[in-house]
Amino acid sequence: MPALSDYVLLEPYDRALQTLRASIEAVGLEIASEWDVSYDLRQDYGVVLAPCRILTVYNSLNLLQNMVMDCAYALSGQVAIAVCDAGGRVQIAVHGHQQELLDRVFAAVRQSGARQLAPVTTPANAA
Repeated sequence: MPALSDYVLLEPYDRALQTLRASIEAVGLEIASEWDVSYDLRQDYGVVLAPCRILTVYNSLNLLQNMVMDCAYALSGQVAIAVCDAGGRVQIAVHGHQQELLDRVFAAVRQSGARQLAPVTTPANAA
């Protein structure tokens, strides 16, 4: 079962995104991709939503180790972070499978100044 946790950051969206990017890099992680979800939905369906991006975060050494074992393991070596404008504050949701990587992402999110809204859901505490 993947881990999922929600945070809130009391900063304007653009500043929060910039702060979070810096915090991710500061803990030695890399952003593999950044998807502007609200832009795509506006272009595809004409729906206007608050700004929202999904960052895919990984650690290059872990990715290398996973890829040497099996290509399929490359998928588990990433964490998705949704960063959404919530009117004067930013909601951050973290989702992933690999505990070591998740711990580093949670540290980066906390380093950005975000506070946790919901407890982390993991296999150990899901029951």
